[in-house]
Amino acid sequence: MPITPDVPASARISMEVLADAITEVQALDMAAQIALCDKIAAEQPSLFGAVLTVLRKKPGEAATEMLLRILMVSFQAMRRSGYRWAPIEEGDWERALTQWSGAVRFAADLKGDAQRLAQQDFISQHPEPVLLAYVLQDLNRWQRRDEVRRSVAGNGDWVMMAALSVVQSIAHGSATRPTPETPQNR
Repeated sequence: MPITPDVPASARISMEVLADAITEVQALDMAAQIALCDKIAAEQPSLFGAVLTVLRKKPGEAATEMLLRILMVSFQAMRRSGYRWAPIEEGDWERALTQWSGAVRFAADLKGDAQRLAQQDFISQHPEPVLLAYVLQDLNRWQRRDEVRRSVAGNGDWVMMAALSVVQSIAHGSATRPTPETPQNR
């Protein structure tokens, strides 16, 4: 079932911006995807490096494709949003990961409806619920793949952590709306 979040006014990435970013990334050929990854590495090296670290663990073709797609779509959504993100630094990444893992540990200790409500609360109060919903949907599709369900656990945790950390880092990253004189990052 698709996740359709309520979008708070403070969210910087709208459904329209995300849809445009998805369409744009889907239309890219391999050379254009490589060029986009080069641009991500130049503009957001920590974000790119964190995903690359997981890819070095060789999580499998499906996970590799998904993580790169999430990274490219997230980056394009950032660029299309009208905001300028400062480079996400390692400290930002670690804070985002700490916050996310704390929320997961809290929810994991709950039972039944309380756990479901905690998860819904996390999504509804997330600063970038549209991007979070997209990534959760992609992760859910990936987890339902036969080869993923048959694979040995371990890499899957790293893949999920990397995907959700991309969202957390973007959500909590520093971004400013450009002034009319400042060209947007398109």
